[in-house]
Amino acid sequence: EIARTESQWYELKEEFSSSNQEMEGFTSVLEQYKERQNHLQDLRTLYLTQQSEKESQYVESSTRLDTIDKENVKMTNRLEELRLLFDSVNANIESISEELSGLEGQKESLSNQYTEEEKEILELQQRYAQQDKTLGKLENELLRLEETIEDHTKRLVVIKNQIESKTERLEGHQNELDELARSISESSQKETQLVNDLNRLKQDLVAVEERIRAVETEKYELIQRVKHIDLEKNLLEKQIREFSGYTRPVKALFQRKETDIGFRNMIDVVANLLEVNREYEKAFEVLLMGKAQNIVTLDTPTAKYGVEVLKSNGWGRATFLPLDTLEFKPVVQNPKLLKEAGVIGYAAELVAIDKDFSKLPLYLFKDTLLVETLDDGLRLKKLYQLKNQIVSLDGQFIASSGAITGGSLDLEPSTSLLVRNRKVHELQEELDRANRSLQKIETEEKAQLKQKHELSGLRAVMESELNDLLLKNSSIRRTVEEIHHAVAELSKEIGELQKLRIDYEAKIAGASARKEKAIEEIGSGKVSLTALQSALDKYGQVLREKKQTMQQLQERMNEVKLELNSRKERQRQYRAEIGDIESRTSENTEKRDEYKHRLLSLDGEIQTLKEKTRQMDVELDSVNKEMAGLFNSMKYQQEERGQKMKKMEELEKSLASLKEERDTARDKIHKQELVAQEVELGYRHLYEKMSQAGLAPEEEAQMDEPVERIRFSEEEEESKAAQLADLEQKIKYLGAVDLQAIEEHRDVEARHADLDGQRKDLVDAKASLYEILAKTDKEAKDIFLKTFDAISRNFDEMIRTLFGGGNGELRLLPGADILETGVEISVKRPGKKHQKLYLLSGGEKSLVGIALVFSMLRINPSPFYILDEVDAALDDYNVERLKTLIEKNKDMAQFIVITHNKLMMEGADILYGITQSMGISMVMAVELEKYAVS
Repeated sequence: EIARTESQWYELKEEFSSSNQEMEGFTSVLEQYKERQNHLQDLRTLYLTQQSEKESQYVESSTRLDTIDKENVKMTNRLEELRLLFDSVNANIESISEELSGLEGQKESLSNQYTEEEKEILELQQRYAQQDKTLGKLENELLRLEETIEDHTKRLVVIKNQIESKTERLEGHQNELDELARSISESSQKETQLVNDLNRLKQDLVAVEERIRAVETEKYELIQRVKHIDLEKNLLEKQIREFSGYTRPVKALFQRKETDIGFRNMIDVVANLLEVNREYEKAFEVLLMGKAQNIVTLDTPTAKYGVEVLKSNGWGRATFLPLDTLEFKPVVQNPKLLKEAGVIGYAAELVAIDKDFSKLPLYLFKDTLLVETLDDGLRLKKLYQLKNQIVSLDGQFIASSGAITGGSLDLEPSTSLLVRNRKVHELQEELDRANRSLQKIETEEKAQLKQKHELSGLRAVMESELNDLLLKNSSIRRTVEEIHHAVAELSKEIGELQKLRIDYEAKIAGASARKEKAIEEIGSGKVSLTALQSALDKYGQVLREKKQTMQQLQERMNEVKLELNSRKERQRQYRAEIGDIESRTSENTEKRDEYKHRLLSLDGEIQTLKEKTRQMDVELDSVNKEMAGLFNSMKYQQEERGQKMKKMEELEKSLASLKEERDTARDKIHKQELVAQEVELGYRHLYEKMSQAGLAPEEEAQMDEPVERIRFSEEEEESKAAQLADLEQKIKYLGAVDLQAIEEHRDVEARHADLDGQRKDLVDAKASLYEILAKTDKEAKDIFLKTFDAISRNFDEMIRTLFGGGNGELRLLPGADILETGVEISVKRPGKKHQKLYLLSGGEKSLVGIALVFSMLRINPSPFYILDEVDAALDDYNVERLKTLIEKNKDMAQFIVITHNKLMMEGADILYGITQSMGISMVMAVELEKYAVS
């Protein structure tokens, strides 16, 4: 039954998995349909938008068409009215023209009526007028001549006075020129002397400045040398202090020496205790080799303690030289050998060391001989059959056995342990010498600067004196030039005045002669004029009457002509207006045809868009129906999955019940097996006892009777047999008996209870966390929206400040979570529409970025801001705005601006410049606020 139930459960599980796959397939298809639906919705929205735009255009075009029709009606009415007015004006023009022709006829008739006598009167009038005019001219000429003579006489007096005055001024200027010439001569001599003295002073000053530059260069080189020596010395001292180049055990022990009292008698390494002449360094470097790192101690316990420390810490091994137990053989010197050419001496005697450590050289070098060259060593070894070790100055080594070790050897302070101390002393001496030289240079520099200052002061005094003298000379020369110019002008003016005097005297004489002649002509003219006046008085009255009549006719003719011209002007205006109306009517007809054609085109486009929208609606309905079908299928599958899940739960419960029955049956069988085993054991035990008691098999047979008495009846036997068969079958299904199952069950049950408690805790914690997350999200959204609104307001203000108007807007993009959605920036510049950020120029984008940074600065300012060439794309006008903005906000934060713009540099409080001299970069700071002009 359990196997069958498990088989059904597994079949349902497979069906459930298959159903899950189908659901995933439905979900995938549904997502495709959803994408298709969104695409169709977007297309439908696009078509509707286009349709709305086309309909707006259609309405606008139809409105304009109606306007054109109304205008055409108005113009038609006006055209009819103008034509009536035009005909009326034409009729008026004809009548006025007829009247004008009649008046002209009357005037012509009247003019023809003039007689010869009247013409003679007219001629007399003309002669009288001519004579009167001539007489008037003569009288005017006489008056003008009198005025001219009087005026010329006055001018002649003035000219004579000016000639006298200018002659006196000319003499005064000549005397002044003589005075100034003497003054210029004296000033020129003094100027030459000052220029020569000043040139000599400038040469001295140039020499001093060149010496100062040379001293400064030498000082700079010395300072650099001092720094280099000090750096090298400090590096070597640090290497000595830190035992750089030594083995790890040596470093570790000497680092521990400062804190471990057990190392108070540890002195130093061998390399730091020996002092060797520079020429012997290679030889002793070869001799010492690893011994240079041997540690010298005062006593053996210290050496032993060091070994134990190295061993306990696993730091490695080191060699200790305790002075209290150090043994060596004294050197047996060979005086003859020491006198040989190339022999320098025994190595132990060639090193300098503190007398307290005098054992060390003998221990380290024994009887090693130091020679000048390898050839000297080989020669001496053969000559004296030496067993000593021999080393040459260049580091070639001959062992006591005769083996030769050699080659090149470079000793650098950084690698040679023996050279370091010597190099430190040399560097210290060199540093002292450099400092002394530097002090001398500084003293000389001060003296040269003092001399330069004195020479500069003297130069300033002399230049001031020279400038004063030059100004004075320049002023005198300008005065001389002005006087010369004045003399020339006066001479010229006097000459011109003399010419004028002669001219005016001649003009006065001519005017006087003409005056006398004019008086005579006026007398004769008056006689002729009187005779003409008498003749005119006789015929004047008749002439005046006829003339008055002709004047009246002429006035009437002028009025008629004006009226005629007015009518013709009105006729021209009406004709022009009629032409304009006809032209506008023609244009409106063309526009009307154009708008009709456009309306037809828009109507077709609108119908096409409506058809596309309808198709989109049909397709959307189809997609919605298919999606509804999918939803129904998914719902059916979900219900079927629910049924299968429910059936699986029932099977699981049934399986659990069967397993419980199986466990109960196992317990019963186990108990019966135990009873059977006890019976069998008892039976065997009795059988053994009977065998031991000597009972015969027949006697054993006699015991069958009691057994028969405990047999079951046939029905009971059948029942028991059936139960036994059933139990045997169940035992087969159960498999082998697991004696540890009970204990394992208890452990699993306890583990299950523990895990169940943990699960409950986790569920509670999960719920609590979700609650905290929801609360946190809500608070975060509230804070975000509040901050975003504040930044948006500040951004709008900053845009107006930086762009000189307009506005800016920050908008959240649509999304499920505002904490994860994007932000859209929109800017409206003055006089333009809103634009997205990507449509702006480089400089405008820079301004928008700056506006955003300063908008956030207003909300939560940082301690400092680094602006790296934000003004690169800005013009000077916008750079000035940015500088002003930074100055307004510098109390809220510190601004570090990297720029090449001089306008931006002008707003800095402290200006840092990077310069390079002799390959070394230096930072130069200038506090501009100290030099600001208040």
